[in-house]
Amino acid sequence: MSRTLCCMCKPCSRFFGLRATWTSFSAAALSGAFSAVVRYLDVDLEMNFLEENLPDGVVFNVFVTFTSLVIAFRTSHALTRYTDGAKLIHTLSASWFDATSALLATRP
Repeated sequence: MSRTLCCMCKPCSRFFGLRATWTSFSAAALSGAFSAVVRYLDVDLEMNFLEENLPDGVVFNVFVTFTSLVIAFRTSHALTRYTDGAKLIHTLSASWFDATSALLATRP
């Protein structure tokens, strides 16, 4: 038997929103702790094991530029889709208003 979410009323949406926030915060905290441990081992204890594994500065800069462009284009596309959807919803509500007005205007 599959479980489905309820109607997403205010208490439920608040719970699921907090759950998502807590999950993402936990993942970020674990990643930050791991990177702090790696930095401590590499720099403070002078193990220098990252130097041979890190890419060249040019490769890293190209990767960061490429990733930034991809994120920017995805965000732009998402904003375009959102505004198109909002425009369609507004058109739909205007059509319902026009239809209701026409029905009430022709009523005897």
